[in-house]
Amino acid sequence: VTATFMRRKNFVIDALAVLSLSLASFICLSIVVAHPVEAATTWYINSSTGSDTTGNGTSGSPYRSFTKAYSSAAAGDTIDMTGTFTLTDSVETSVTTPAGFTIGKNLTIVGQGADQTIVQAATASTSAQTRVFTISSGVTATIKGLNIRNGRPKVGYGYYGGAIQNNGTLYVTADEIDNNISDNGGAGIDNLDVLYVASSTIDHNLCNGSTGMGCGVLSDYYIVSGGYTTITDSTIAWNTITATTGYLSGAGVHFRNGSGTITNSTITKNESCESAVGMDTSTGILTIKNTIIADNLYHTGSYCTSGIPIDFAYRSSGQGNVVDNGDNIVGMSDFYTWAGSGDWTDTNHDGTFDLQASTTTGTPNLSSTLSLNGTNDGVPTISLSAGSIAINNGGTGTNGATSTVPAFDERGAARVGATDIGAYEYGGTITDTEPPVVSLTEPVANESTSSMVTIAASATDNTAVAGVTFYIDGAKQGSEVTSAPYQISWDSSATTTGTHTAYAVARDSSNNYATSSTVSFLVDSASLSISNIAVATTSATATITWTTSTTTSSRIFFGVSSAYGSSTAEEDTATRVTSHSLVLSELKPCAEYHYEIYGKDGMVNSIYSPDETFFTSGCTGSAGIISSAVATIATSTGGTLSSGRLTLTVPAAFTTSSSSLIFQADEIDATAFSSAAGTPSGETLAGQIFHLLAFSDATTTVSSFAQALTVKLSYAAGDVSGLDTSTLAIYRYDSGTWTALSSCSTDTVGMTVSCTTTGFSDFAIFGQKASSGSNASDSSTAPESFSSGGSVVGQYENLIAMGFTDQAQALKAQYAYLFPDSSPTPISPLASAIPVAASASTTGFTRFLEEGMRGGDVRQLQRFLNAKGFMLATDGPGSPGNETDFFGSLTKAALIKFQDAHRADILEPAGLTEGTGIFGRFTLSEVARQP
Repeated sequence: VTATFMRRKNFVIDALAVLSLSLASFICLSIVVAHPVEAATTWYINSSTGSDTTGNGTSGSPYRSFTKAYSSAAAGDTIDMTGTFTLTDSVETSVTTPAGFTIGKNLTIVGQGADQTIVQAATASTSAQTRVFTISSGVTATIKGLNIRNGRPKVGYGYYGGAIQNNGTLYVTADEIDNNISDNGGAGIDNLDVLYVASSTIDHNLCNGSTGMGCGVLSDYYIVSGGYTTITDSTIAWNTITATTGYLSGAGVHFRNGSGTITNSTITKNESCESAVGMDTSTGILTIKNTIIADNLYHTGSYCTSGIPIDFAYRSSGQGNVVDNGDNIVGMSDFYTWAGSGDWTDTNHDGTFDLQASTTTGTPNLSSTLSLNGTNDGVPTISLSAGSIAINNGGTGTNGATSTVPAFDERGAARVGATDIGAYEYGGTITDTEPPVVSLTEPVANESTSSMVTIAASATDNTAVAGVTFYIDGAKQGSEVTSAPYQISWDSSATTTGTHTAYAVARDSSNNYATSSTVSFLVDSASLSISNIAVATTSATATITWTTSTTTSSRIFFGVSSAYGSSTAEEDTATRVTSHSLVLSELKPCAEYHYEIYGKDGMVNSIYSPDETFFTSGCTGSAGIISSAVATIATSTGGTLSSGRLTLTVPAAFTTSSSSLIFQADEIDATAFSSAAGTPSGETLAGQIFHLLAFSDATTTVSSFAQALTVKLSYAAGDVSGLDTSTLAIYRYDSGTWTALSSCSTDTVGMTVSCTTTGFSDFAIFGQKASSGSNASDSSTAPESFSSGGSVVGQYENLIAMGFTDQAQALKAQYAYLFPDSSPTPISPLASAIPVAASASTTGFTRFLEEGMRGGDVRQLQRFLNAKGFMLATDGPGSPGNETDFFGSLTKAALIKFQDAHRADILEPAGLTEGTGIFGRFTLSEVARQP
């Protein structure tokens, strides 16, 4: 039974009449009993772009290693390889010694061409410890389009097969097998069953042990009964035997046992002191036609000291059988005489060959080097030059009962005139019929987009890619892209929302075309936005509501800093909504929380709100939080938190329960707090009140510490007016009781009080009234911010107008002689300092603001200034859309510009000549008047 071999196609042979079927039997122009089939699955691997972790073995998402692809493949599958694969790489975990990659199931292994895809045992054969491939018994495998090199079974163990050892049925097609080493024989291929070599070159392999034979291809002594070796359209050259003891036959090919067929092959430049092609079997038969065995070399070494090169030989008389089907070119021979029709021989080794039964002579004119010679497969060949006796002198028809002379040479070049002898057709033309390989790389399957999309493809070809054209929903998009990268930009916003398809068509320089697989992706042209955010809080919960421009899911990320750390579950996923409401529970009272709203629509588009904050209730006396600051402090190092007049110093090893905590300092309204908490007996409040917390997460606090923490509070001169500064101390309020902290120290120059504590609650400075002759504070200085107010009386009036009553009273006490009325009524800044037109209900502001303060009203002020053109910054914190809750230098500078711009309504009524950057009575009134 014969079967046609189609270059680069997978095939199945239905029956074999004899086990000695040669590859030539399926290299013909007509199919007798064969049919092309598609492999069940093709697994793609790429040594550069693949990943065994994230890849899935497809062309668009290949694996990285042969090991991964092999473990994924089933019998009958194909492994498609791109790149260089080295068996010593850590990802190749299936490699064993000396087998290398063991092929234990029926597979087709293909590369992108022998000049493109490399499989090597190591980066150099001298460092290798394994062969490259071992084909198991009973397995049928095809290896094509690869460079297989640098194989060497473990040194010193006498292993055969440097690159490949075949124990099954193996098809080697369009491969180069080079630079492999064996201690014995078969450095290229050691065959123990059925081997077909076609359109391949086996070169520069070395047998360097004590014995060596068949350095290019060996038909092994232990080949199974009926085992067979077929070599067609192939080059076997520059293989060398340097063995030192014996069995040095067949540097190119040797039949130690078994039979074989050689058709249209070139065997030259192989080096041994015995023969280039040898036989050492009385039962084996070599059937040969249209083959060159000439110009081989003699190796001189310790075993062979001198001699002439022998091109073909039996190892001894009677140790071989040849069926000479003629048209061969053979140089020197031992124990066999070539007499087939059309044979050329050089029996005296003078370089001139004589045509059988003729007086015609000539020379082979073989090239002295291997070259690609225009091949599409990347396999090098040895060319012929003009006048060669090989040109047009080959035969046609069959080579024995089962093999046929191929219609193409090793390169795939068609015959010109009569068939040439050997693997090369002089003047042969190569027709590229192989299409390119193309796959869509962007977008990926089920990707969602709503803007400009990159449509991209990867394309390769055995000659050259001429261009790639892209299609969306079957419609061509623009012109063909003629150079890499093969990609276009596509505006998805101009199409309808829903599922769309894309594919690419690649064209090579011979106008062969290939179409990629189609990829489906999603387009969502709808835009998402969040509005109408509202928060309602209790001491332990926050109910947050909002609206989205289209239906989305609902989720909130939250925490005591903008790093969040906690979140609700994603809700409303089954039925997405536009009106959202989620409750955050188990919150801590009297604390500031950050949150971010998240939503995802049905097209997998997502939206996040800017960072927002809220305060839980539950402060003593229902006091409001004026400002808040946080710092994450590691247990291993300790750290510091500063917030306005408070500095908290935290030592290392402050807790054993966590590696770090988030510390929060909240200044709270002193008036509301004091109305409920009162004061320690005999003590007067001197400054601000702070509520301190330490969080391990959003809902868990730590209230006591393994090491003492230092709380430092500063005070202003007006805070201690009339108090004995030597009595100043920090008190802590717990469960209705004020307790003085220990280890306190007062710095009257720096105006600070520092104490230690091992627990958290509410903290404030208190002092006792000064008696005559005590260290009473003279409140000698008013705040620097008001130095521009003119006379002392003018400064006093400005302070009252701006709402700073304590500072005003301190100034008045210092210069009492200037104020004939010694008992003025203090002005409450939130009661009487704000005119009706600018009340809290109409402006949203409930307090005056100055540098260093924090709160949502600071963010509101920043948004007002940005909207009115008095921008804090053009980008970054404070810029439009990035407003913060901190009153810093940028806020102050922008507010001064606003005050200066409205001089007549803000500065002049207050008796000021320039802006102060303090958000007080007159500024608030002007804000209220703004549209």
